[in-house]
Amino acid sequence: MKSITIAVCEDNPSSLDYIQKSIQSILPSYGASGVVSGYTSSIQLLSLLQEGSRFQLYFLDIDMPGLNGLELAAGIRDLDKGAVILFVTAKEEYVFEAFRVQPFRFIRKSHFKAELLEAVGEYFRQREALEPKNILTLEVQNTCYRFDVNEIQYIQAKDNYLDIIGCGKNILIRYKISDMEKLLEPYQFLRVHKSYLVNYQYIYIVRNHEVILENGFKLPVSRRRADEVQQKFKEFIQCS
Repeated sequence: MKSITIAVCEDNPSSLDYIQKSIQSILPSYGASGVVSGYTSSIQLLSLLQEGSRFQLYFLDIDMPGLNGLELAAGIRDLDKGAVILFVTAKEEYVFEAFRVQPFRFIRKSHFKAELLEAVGEYFRQREALEPKNILTLEVQNTCYRFDVNEIQYIQAKDNYLDIIGCGKNILIRYKISDMEKLLEPYQFLRVHKSYLVNYQYIYIVRNHEVILENGFKLPVSRRRADEVQQKFKEFIQCS
């Protein structure tokens, strides 16, 4: 599942709560999860960014006291050239003025639900198009398999077969785990146990005797591999 960080800035608390909940509710539809952080003060949000905080998506009201949404967006753009900014406002007359800060979308409060769905859907479509596709092709017993390596969470050896566990699907193929380990070496997979290969991207915690995935699933770490797994995991983190 894709993880995303989102900030919403809206000075009206009830509107802020509604926008946050609406965004949070549609994320699973795009295979995404994350925290939607809310701010009623544009000055507070900008201060956080000046201290080093960053978000992938910014939903900003325009008509706010102190520092309006256009000024906040300009401040965000100065700090983060690649920021994805969406304005959520009832002030449609600001649409042309807003173009100077290069917003991704302009969502009208009068059409909020429909335009939110369209905007978030387009964001994920563009994000997916830009992500590198790591496609692995295997031919096993006259059958050809194609895998997106990024979607493989872990692989379990079962006798002469491998159970490939992905995002919402499992595939069982006749293959040696040692041969699969060599194929997946460029893609940051860890051999944590004689029976398990794990995709580094899905690991949440590495302990001496187990790894815990982001979904809470636990896999064993063999004693003789524990130090190597810890070291490689640290290397992958530093390189990412």
